Amino acid sequence: MTTYRIVLEGTTLPGFDAESVRPQLASLTKSAEDVAGRLLSGQSSTVKRGVDQATGLRYVEALRRIGVACRAEAETLDIDIDATSTSPPAPQIEKRPDEKFCTECGAVINAKAEICPKCGVRQITIAQQTPPAAPAPSPVQRKWSPGVAALLSLVIPGAGQMYKGKVGAGLLWLLCVAIGYAAMVVPGLILHLICIFNAASGDPAK
Repeated sequence: MTTYRIVLEGTTLPGFDAESVRPQLASLTKSAEDVAGRLLSGQSSTVKRGVDQATGLRYVEALRRIGVACRAEAETLDIDIDATSTSPPAPQIEKRPDEKFCTECGAVINAKAEICPKCGVRQITIAQQTPPAAPAPSPVQRKWSPGVAALLSLVIPGAGQMYKGKVGAGLLWLLCVAIGYAAMVVPGLILHLICIFNAASGDPAK
């Protein structure tokens, strides 16, 4: 973005005299009258830098309103061509197949060297730089509640076994308990109790 500076011409505009303009300029620039008088001594001086075009025009308008001859100039960037000239690239350092670069100072050293003879820093091998492999995630075991399994088998024989993931065993218990109740109440009741105990015990993962 182009910036502007406000330049005072050092004189007043036609129809204005320096004696009447000087106190107004001092008030506008918030400076002493003797300083304002030097700004009207006939020499150009810059009173503001680095403003945008709209702000610069407002400064010029305010100064001309009190009778100060001034202008807004676009600021140019002074570039030292010699300072920005491209320096020749640094020569590249080559190494032989049995050599390597020091990981600290970049010096060429023997490929088998563990410590750089130039800077004394121990070299980091690729094996040392490789992060350890993340442990394999352990299989997630299903959580189950013995109380829930027992309650389910109490309501429906074999439902507790199915809740634990043993669908086949649950269906078998349901069939056996149903046959026990159909044949005689006591065998059915005994089988039902065994079914409840079986549902509340054991490890479904095994």
